[in-house]
Amino acid sequence: MAIDKTKLLDPVELELQSKYQEQGITYISNNNSVVNRDDLGNIILNEGKSNPLLIIETVNTKILNSSVIKVIDTQFNYFKFPVRVIQSPIDLDLDVDLSLPEIDNVSVSLTIPIPLDSKNQPLTYRKINTSYETDWFYDTGEQSSGYKELQFTGGNQTNPNSYTITKDILNNLKQQNKTLRFKLQVQYRSTVTDQRVGLNTRLTRSNLKQFHPLPVNLVFHKEQNVSGTDGTGNPYGITERQPAVDYPFVNMTYIVNLNDTIPDDVYTVSAESGGPSYILAQSSYWDIDIVDIPDPNEMIYENIYDINNDTVVFGDGDVRVQKTNSTSQEIKLIT
Repeated sequence: MAIDKTKLLDPVELELQSKYQEQGITYISNNNSVVNRDDLGNIILNEGKSNPLLIIETVNTKILNSSVIKVIDTQFNYFKFPVRVIQSPIDLDLDVDLSLPEIDNVSVSLTIPIPLDSKNQPLTYRKINTSYETDWFYDTGEQSSGYKELQFTGGNQTNPNSYTITKDILNNLKQQNKTLRFKLQVQYRSTVTDQRVGLNTRLTRSNLKQFHPLPVNLVFHKEQNVSGTDGTGNPYGITERQPAVDYPFVNMTYIVNLNDTIPDDVYTVSAESGGPSYILAQSSYWDIDIVDIPDPNEMIYENIYDINNDTVVFGDGDVRVQKTNSTSQEIKLIT
């Protein structure tokens, strides 16, 4: 839009307009010689007459090095290095209970899984291996003998059929000045009902990183179909029962000795029998709990603190503890 020449411009205003005319811009919004404004700065437009076009001037910003230096210099004028800290005592009367409950990531109850048959009925009887060579344990007819691990499962165990004392668990126990208690129960039933049958439960310890077994090989011995009170039919004096109700079970308490424990010790329970036999999964369990370190004088033998009646404990193959009728169901140590 051309400048309205009917308006007289003084030399100063002409000089102001010249830079816009060089760029093809003929309007400067705050120049009254180009367009009329009222006292509030509003553009005055005349209805029915030719009015100037509105042109918006772009804004150019130029940042010089000197400007940046001044800004940085100003910032450092507000801070001094090194920083000096002035301490002002504050009396805070905080009566807050910050005690946190202990987190038990150690205790667990291990059980033996009970599968279902084709009609969704529980198969509570689980085979255990025989002490002599036979095809009883494997349904495929494979021959085997000796101890087989019981399938105790539960918690977050990294090793199957077992309980592992990890480094974290061991540190946790030592910090609390506590230890672990194993309460184990396994119930048996032999298919043999006309002669005496031995049923053995063994507790073992191993370690993947180094050889670390228990100091003594522990076996908890039970018997089914005993006859008489002594002699070859009942050498340990175990209670005689009718075959229909003779379901021997071992129940024992074992306390872990932390002074003889290293990280990643693995405890396992296994079993064998003197004839084709089962365990009753629904009546078998292995509970691991955190407990206070007990009085060692209460220990029966090799960290065993309790056994049930009609139990014989073997240590490295020899009878070490007996609690049967022949001992009046009192614990007897045998050396």
